[in-house]
Amino acid sequence: MPSRRQIMSLTLLLLWLSLSLGLYYAVHKPFTSSEGLRLLQAAGQLGCAVVLVALMGGLGRRLFPLSTLPPLEQVALQAALGAGLLALATLVIGVTLGISPWLFRLSGVALLIVLRRDIWSWLGEWRALKPLWASATRAGQVLALSSGALMFIALMFALAPPLKWDALIYHLLLPRVYLSAGRIGDVPWILRSGLPQNGEMLYTWAMAWAGTEAATALGWVLSGVALVGLLGWLSRILDARAAWVGISALLIGQSVWQGMAWGYVDWLVLLYGVGTLIALHAWCQHHDPHWLSLAGVMVGLGLGVKYTAGVLGVGGMAVILIRARRHKQPILAAFVRFVLPAVIAVLPWLLKNLILTGNPVYPLLFPSGVVTPFRLRLLQHAQVFGHPIGDTLFLPVRATYLGLEGAEGYSAEIGPLLLLLSGLAGLSWRQANPTQRLAFVVMAVLFVSGWAIWAVGGRISGLLQQTRFYFGILPAWAGLAAMGEWGSRTQVWLGVRVRRLVMTAIGVVLALGVYQAVIVTLDSRVVEAVTGRISNEAYLRTNLGSFGLAMQTLPTLPQGSRVLSLYEPRGFYCWPQCLPDESLDRWPLDWMAYSSPEAILRTWREMGFTHVLVYRAGVDFLRHDINRPYPLSILDGLEQTLPLLILEQDWGAHALYRLPTQP
Repeated sequence: MPSRRQIMSLTLLLLWLSLSLGLYYAVHKPFTSSEGLRLLQAAGQLGCAVVLVALMGGLGRRLFPLSTLPPLEQVALQAALGAGLLALATLVIGVTLGISPWLFRLSGVALLIVLRRDIWSWLGEWRALKPLWASATRAGQVLALSSGALMFIALMFALAPPLKWDALIYHLLLPRVYLSAGRIGDVPWILRSGLPQNGEMLYTWAMAWAGTEAATALGWVLSGVALVGLLGWLSRILDARAAWVGISALLIGQSVWQGMAWGYVDWLVLLYGVGTLIALHAWCQHHDPHWLSLAGVMVGLGLGVKYTAGVLGVGGMAVILIRARRHKQPILAAFVRFVLPAVIAVLPWLLKNLILTGNPVYPLLFPSGVVTPFRLRLLQHAQVFGHPIGDTLFLPVRATYLGLEGAEGYSAEIGPLLLLLSGLAGLSWRQANPTQRLAFVVMAVLFVSGWAIWAVGGRISGLLQQTRFYFGILPAWAGLAAMGEWGSRTQVWLGVRVRRLVMTAIGVVLALGVYQAVIVTLDSRVVEAVTGRISNEAYLRTNLGSFGLAMQTLPTLPQGSRVLSLYEPRGFYCWPQCLPDESLDRWPLDWMAYSSPEAILRTWREMGFTHVLVYRAGVDFLRHDINRPYPLSILDGLEQTLPLLILEQDWGAHALYRLPTQP
């Protein structure tokens, strides 16, 4: 028992520390009260995202123990399964009974209470990260720190107001619309509301709990879960250092690490890619059909995020075909065990579309709902980039070196390490044991299958050429990169240790990548935004230019004003005051329907619009695009119409007009 003197001494020490620090910082304030509130808000939003992912992990653990897997692989697969179940339950309840922010909050509390033991057990598995640090060697620890730095920078962007194109068009706007309407269903003015939305369902939960940045923070936390699962699997197959090499090769791409924070759903597809890879490898190892069914569930839940996750299904069937033939197993039965769970997992989204629009894959493939043949052509229009042979046979090379974020073609920067290191993966074959060779085959088949579909799809449509549609195969590619580094360690060519050259190259790439990330961070002023040193409005103006200025002007319009956007699809910051031009077809549809500026203006007034926001840079781009999907005369009609409006604000790329009260 401590003596009274000891208790008194400790109490006095605590009082002295508190008084000393309190008096000092009362005068030398490290931040203002508004900055402190902003930091608390950011911490609360991140905390809500972490709790929500823990809930998913606990749900997955309750229903799928997966006790034969190592801890970190359990963490990833159980969170992925829990996320899918939560998303599908939200869809069913939202379509039938309706939703509200309070429903999400009360349901969350109830689930946390019911699943508390499973959640604590799931969180406990994260302790397995500690030995991966200790056994990574000094080089591996440097890689881990570099990856951690990129993740931390991404977190800053996740906790700031969202900026990226598709997030502002529909990924984050749809949850806001659903919460406002109190129901999940077809949104006619957002055609992409017909796409599968497992990711958006999860964002709806986060947004209902703690607002917009909680949704983007949720995407960041789920990305971390995907990385942990891949790290755990690679460390089991190879070793800790090789696992960190694979993670670094994946994260170093600017579009990859930044994508963790965008509020997109590509990283959720990547999570299901990790789950598919782990489950397929386990089936090949143990021939237990339950693993094959689990792999099918992962593919189906990935399809429920984005249809292009179907590359995982094709890769899985290729793995089944190869293994079943080699071991003389019934191929048809294996296909059924794999495909049937995948179909069941994605079926709710297909049924929802079929019931509401008559097209299970609305708004794609054929006209249905509000999608006319003309709108379908516009929706799927995108110029194919590159050379038909070069960009097919050498797609990974071309995607690596020609991919630029936001540019035409591959439209993403994935960094050089995936290609560089996976090109050395063959060096690992001779020294690999049977388990490692099996992993090599599974990863190679998944990657090559995805490559083939990517190459063919990219020659059909420019949209299908974009790298972000194929994030599901990145875990397999990163695994091959890890094998390349692992296999290079024993190689000595002309007296030169190959591993030294490889690690030097990795070090150079990581140094340049982290430097670039720091520059992007400073230029964007994101840290100032998260810490409250600048306002959200200033942050948006810095990063969105004329669009940010327009979004800050619309709320100042007279009460009752309604704004029609032309060639500006981003509606997140102005809805419901504005009607965004999500499919970039508002003007051509109106011009083809009325063919008269006066008739169009009269129609807009009758619809209740008072102002028109025009993205003039987008109009100019279409005017000079030789692959424009409709005649130039349609844009000439817009030029005839704009002088009849009253120009209120001109920001260069954007302009705001007021509709005249008289025809």
